[in-house]
Amino acid sequence: MVQQKQILITGVHTGLGNALTRACLERGNTVFGMSRKPPDGVESSDRFHFYPIDLTDTAGTRETLDQLKNQTDVLDLVILNAGILGPLAELPRTDIEELQRVFELNVLANKVIVDHLLHTFELSQIIGISSGAAQNGSAGWGAYSISKAALNILLRVYANENPGIHFTALAPGLVDTPMMDSILSRKPNPSWAADGRLRAAAAQGGINSALNTANLIMNIAERLTTVPSGEFVDVRALPWEADA
Repeated sequence: MVQQKQILITGVHTGLGNALTRACLERGNTVFGMSRKPPDGVESSDRFHFYPIDLTDTAGTRETLDQLKNQTDVLDLVILNAGILGPLAELPRTDIEELQRVFELNVLANKVIVDHLLHTFELSQIIGISSGAAQNGSAGWGAYSISKAALNILLRVYANENPGIHFTALAPGLVDTPMMDSILSRKPNPSWAADGRLRAAAAQGGINSALNTANLIMNIAERLTTVPSGEFVDVRALPWEADA
């Protein structure tokens, strides 16, 4: 019998976070979801608990996590999914204020969450949703790429400091989400190689649905703990075979 888990997911309103919520609930897990707005299409369930939150509000985030503590002090899995794309532009055309805005949500908000969880909850596994952009450094993707690279090393440091908890920076591949829609709806930029690759993948059906990706992540979540804690893992290059 599969043991039901208590799972915290950030950014559950739409996209991958929404799909992860549904995938977890379908498996009989209890989900604590955090985002600015409640998730679309998630049916009412006594196993789903929603917490409205602005993750860039440090004090508010801590207060919300304290509220969560009233329901449980054990989290079997934490999925740090919330994030933003930020501006797509060459770095000289990326304002420092825009870069700070991306870092605030993609990196610093996750630090606030993890720091608070470490001191108040019993934790087993934390997965941070990263991106291949964290390693590619593609032209035009500066803010997003740098922030996801910072998230990767943030999780690695936590892993080295907390050997009793397993951390993974996980790239989910190309996923059909509002973020992807915003990228593909832009005017093509032939000087950006990544732009061409994404559009080619979309034309060839190479972009996965959010729900299929969420199911894949949940299928491999436990097995990720066999990879050294703190590692970056891309679902397109797993060290084993996994079906969505």
